[in-house]
Amino acid sequence: VPALASLGAVFKSCEPVRLTEEDTEYTVFGIKHVYEAAVVVQFNCTNTIPEQVLENVTVAVDLAEAVSERPKFGGWGGGLA
Repeated sequence: VPALASLGAVFKSCEPVRLTEEDTEYTVFGIKHVYEAAVVVQFNCTNTIPEQVLENVTVAVDLAEAVSERPKFGGWGGGLA
């Protein structure tokens, strides 16, 4: 992505993680991309019902449970997988 070029090379990109239940009107997957000095979270939102259209989608991130110590690699929740 050209807008992220200033972050340098990607150290690691994680497998997509489903963030919604399977039987909803849309699916959301999250993908973490780890750079030397930043973590970028990509959200892929897809309609599952052709008659419905997602418009003006926003993502709100709650950092209340964010990790305050140096993260360990290994999973979606507490570290940088």
